[in-house]
Amino acid sequence: MPDDELTSKKTGTQAIERAISILRLFTEGDRAWSLTEVARAAGLTTGTTHRILATLVRERLLANDPASERYRIGPDSLFLFAAAARRFGIAATRSELEVVVSRTHETAALGVLDGCDTIVVLQVESDLPLRFSRPIGTRVPMHVSAMGKAILAFSGRDSSATLDALGELHRFTDHTVTDKPRLLGELDVARARGWTINDNERYEGVRAVAVPILQGDDPVRASIGIQGPAERLPDSRVVEIVEHLQTSAQRIAQHLSLTTL
Repeated sequence: MPDDELTSKKTGTQAIERAISILRLFTEGDRAWSLTEVARAAGLTTGTTHRILATLVRERLLANDPASERYRIGPDSLFLFAAAARRFGIAATRSELEVVVSRTHETAALGVLDGCDTIVVLQVESDLPLRFSRPIGTRVPMHVSAMGKAILAFSGRDSSATLDALGELHRFTDHTVTDKPRLLGELDVARARGWTINDNERYEGVRAVAVPILQGDDPVRASIGIQGPAERLPDSRVVEIVEHLQTSAQRIAQHLSLTTL
């Protein structure tokens, strides 16, 4: 292959990789980014970043607000999301989350583990005035996420190695478990009983309960859970909540196709 052809191929691949890295920024919650913020986060010059952003806006994967000069996710990204939801069976789980909410009256969510973070990929909010929820796409450190701990406990991954990769565990509240041997012990208990809990570990006054989505002998890649005010989720309710979650998790397992994640 001629040198100019190799150079052209390398340049084209690099442009695609840069565009993808920029698009990934917009999965971090529903926020608008300035050109400077995108360039800094992507590690690119403002000139290169502007050219890539202009292309993504032209293709409607991103949108630009001329007044604020900020960028958001674009309308055609919705088609990619819809296709992915169908492909992986995520869309079919919403009805089950609605069932969980109707029975527990707390916010229910579906989560997947990405590295050491839990990502909320689907959510149905509580029907009560006081409720706790997170935007779809929210990343939560695994050690303070009931859904994250449920996935890790049943993922088949080396829990000790995964926790080592986390480095020092950040403390969010007085209840956050930052001692790794203790957290490993909790994961062992979770495997034995089939569920996990976040007990005021991320936010004071908020509890969460989660169960893994089991699909035969495949490693667990997703979980479902509920979260709400701690006063509405005393220990006396946990068994009942776990039963509802496990029933819905079994149904969801028939639809999810996450083996490639």
